Parts: sequence; structure tokens; C-alpha cells
Amino acid sequence: MMQGHSLNVGLRATVDCETDCTFISAAIALVFAYCDCVPPIAWQHSDGASTGFSCAGGMTQNAIVQIRDLRKTYYEGERSLCVLAGVSLDIAAGEFLAVLGASGSGKSTLLNLLSGIDSPDSGRIVIEGRDITPLTDRQLTLFRRDRIGIVFQFFNLIPTLTVRENITLPGELSGARPQEALARANMLLEQVGLRDRAATFPDRLSGGEQQRVAIARALLHEPKLVLADEPTGNL
Repeated sequence: MMQGHSLNVGLRATVDCETDCTFISAAIALVFAYCDCVPPIAWQHSDGASTGFSCAGGMTQNAIVQIRDLRKTYYEGERSLCVLAGVSLDIAAGEFLAVLGASGSGKSTLLNLLSGIDSPDSGRIVIEGRDITPLTDRQLTLFRRDRIGIVFQFFNLIPTLTVRENITLPGELSGARPQEALARANMLLEQVGLRDRAATFPDRLSGGEQQRVAIARALLHEPKLVLADEPTGNL
């Protein structure tokens, strides 16, 4: 068993946003107006023993996300690396949460599990009262499409679509009216300062511009939960 790294909830704040969404960000470092560092939510000791910490913070009553005893181990031949060891965490509606940790500590893994892109070895993930851990791949895809916005670490923009088309794609996939999706895309482009690049293809954008497009795309369908993997890394 290889030794893991500490993973911390390094920032928690409740934000007042129009959609009452919940924002979770993975970051190497994140500076905000309020910072409340707490003990690691998962730690793998060198002797193989693990300790999980609850970071509910008294917010269970209005929690939009509930994580219970979440565990994930990766295997490379005969070697194993325990990335998440008994994570339990409650996240309230409207909360802004940052997960801090060194490279390889499990930040992206945690977000992938929350989005249903990856599955845990054990434990439960409940989002808006629905346990997503037993869902099929198709059910997870539909749930993710309708309820979750994701800002990927490496953007994942479609190179053959323009900036505006990349942003409106989630709306098209969910059956939204084209005019409504277009109007919201234009509003988001204005907010991220890229209205004049709407007809541009991703390969003509800088890294920071691509990241802003990815953020706008994640917000198009007004998700209840936004997962962002190092969203300011290129800004």
C-alpha cells in the first residue's frame, strides 16, 4: 500500500446566487475573502490505517450533497494507492466549497465521483436526496446532464464547434428551446467577457479564454451543483 496525501476542505462560504447553486472547486491554492481550514477529510497513513473526518459543519438539514464513508483505491500491477479513505462530507445548498491538496491527493477523483464519471469502491453519494451510487451509466449520464455543471481541468471543448456552439451544446442535449439556449449563451458570453469571440473556434483562443468558455458551458443549464476542477488555473 502506497502512502496517500492529505485532502482538505480549505474554504467554505455560503453565497447568494440567483439559481441557489452549489459550487465545489478543486484547487492547489485558492484565495477568497473567507478561509476556514479544517482537518483532512481523508488521510492514508504509512502503516495502511486510514482515518476519515466528517466535515458536515452542522449543515445536514439543508445539504444538497451528502457523502458517506467514500473510498477509492487505484491499482498499478501489484501496487495500490488509496486516494480516498472514508470521506464523509455534507455540502449545503448555495455553498461555495474549495477542496485543497497536493497533486495526486484525490481532488479530481472526488469531483469525478460526485459527477458520476467514476464510481467509488464503497460508500454513498446522495445529491438532492437521490443516491447516485447504484445508478446505471445511462441514468448517471442523464442525471449529470440535467443537474450538474462540470468545468473540466483541461476544458474538453469540442474543436469543431464555435465558442457559442460549445456553450449551447448542453441545452441542445437536454432538449431546451434553441432560442432560449442561445439567449442564455449570449448572456454568459457577456459575463465572461467573450461576446466578441462567439464565432471563434477553440484552437484560436488562449488557455484563459478556453477556461472561461468551459465555465460558461457548465452554467448554461442552470445546474443545482457545479463541479470545477482547478477552474482558475489558466486565468
